[in-house]
Amino acid sequence: MKCILRCKFSIRYSALLCLILSTSLFLVCGFATQAFAEEEFPWEIYTPAITGMGKTGNSLPSKPINPVPADGAGDQATNAKCSWENGGLASSYDVYFGTNPTPSDFKGNQKETNYDPGTLLNDTTYYWRIDAVNAAGKKTGDVWEFSTGSTVVYQNCCLGRVCAPLSARNCQQAGGIPINAPCQPNPCNF
Repeated sequence: MKCILRCKFSIRYSALLCLILSTSLFLVCGFATQAFAEEEFPWEIYTPAITGMGKTGNSLPSKPINPVPADGAGDQATNAKCSWENGGLASSYDVYFGTNPTPSDFKGNQKETNYDPGTLLNDTTYYWRIDAVNAAGKKTGDVWEFSTGSTVVYQNCCLGRVCAPLSARNCQQAGGIPINAPCQPNPCNF
């Protein structure tokens, strides 16, 4: 909304006059370029859009935030689940997930702030993007990535100079040193 309000002011120098009336949320601005003496001077009144008041209105949503797994995380389990937080004003999310650095594999639109990609491959980097959606449109999210861990998991134990296939807990109870290496060749030959 824009209208012109004519007022009489006595201004003896150039000035920019702005007043924010916080109770009515109007912005009143005028600029005097020369001295006026009791002359009519045009003032413009603007009514800015009110956003973020609990309604989506005509405002686009903000991008989702705080991804889990964190962007760049490594050694994630092959059953990792993805989650995020609403950045603001989203009513649903378009989910993209895959091994392409530019995720284009659309998995669907959903209201939940989590996604289960199913069983993942070991030693693989996954890329995902969540777009926030509401009645006003869509805000494209950032591309996040994480990597899964190796297929080889060692739970061996050095008991003196002997390597034994014990879990870390059992190794410590036996007074050994847990290692993350195969027993052949013998890593306990320090």
